[in-house]
This record gives sequence, C-alpha cells and structure tokens, in this order.
Amino acid sequence: MRNNVDILVDYILSAKHKLRICMFTFTNRKISKAVMNRFNAGVQVQIITDDECVKQKGSDIEYLASKGIEIRTDNSVEYHMHDKFVVIDNDIVMTGSFNWTSQAAKNNQENILITDRPYYIFEYKEEFKRLWAEFAENEVEAQAFFEHGGKRKFVRKKAVW
Repeated sequence: MRNNVDILVDYILSAKHKLRICMFTFTNRKISKAVMNRFNAGVQVQIITDDECVKQKGSDIEYLASKGIEIRTDNSVEYHMHDKFVVIDNDIVMTGSFNWTSQAAKNNQENILITDRPYYIFEYKEEFKRLWAEFAENEVEAQAFFEHGGKRKFVRKKAVW
C-alpha cells in the first residue's frame, strides 16, 4: 500500500502550470523536494502557511522562499491558518487532515481526499485567492533564510499557543 507522502509527491510532480498550496505546517523534505522540482521546471508555486509554523524547527518555508517561491502567512497570534489543501493546475484538489510533516507521514492517522470535480476545484481555488489577498502584507522574505546561516534546520523560540 502506498503512503500519503508518495501519493502526494506523485500528484505534485504532475503539475505543469500552477501549484496553490495552503498548508498549516511544512517540514517534510520529500514533499519540499517535489515542490522545488516543479518550481525549477517553471511551474508557478504559491504557498500560504501559518505564521507560527514558519518558526518551527525543521520548517522548510524559509528555505523555499529563499529559492524564489512566493509564500504568505497569516499574522494572528490568537488564531492559526489551519487549512490543508493544494490545487494542482486547476485540475485536481487534494485536501484532508494530512500536514506536510514527517510526523504526519510516519506516525499519525491521517487522510487525503483527491478530487477532480469542477465544483470543488473552483471552491478551493477561490478560498486560496481570498486568503492570498487577505495575507498580502505577510510575505515570507527570502532573506530570513540567509539570516539564519542558510541552514534548513532552525532553532527558534516556541510558538505562543
């Protein structure tokens, strides 16, 4: 049986034009490599994530921003951007409980729903566009990665929950 990471990576690698990723937390290197593969192949990649999760040890967000990927976050101390979905080329939506983390891949009970139904693609694409506009002031700057020594593992203060 294939695991969620392999399934997700295969779909990401199928992107030809655009990846719209809205993910609470992002620490899985295999998934990051697939996203970078598509970005390097000319696919437009946009990521929305939670501002506190960017600061977590092992987060790939600043690394991806350092490579030129457009990334925005929420800016709330009280609330989280807790969505977990990706729209691939306006053809596929993948959503579910699965965060893009090693922990989720190895130990958690998680699920992914994959659909090509136009209604759901439209709704998720519109939600992404709404959040992208809402978080326009919250770009993750590439410089932050280099300010931390250009290392992919960061030691940061704990997020305030």
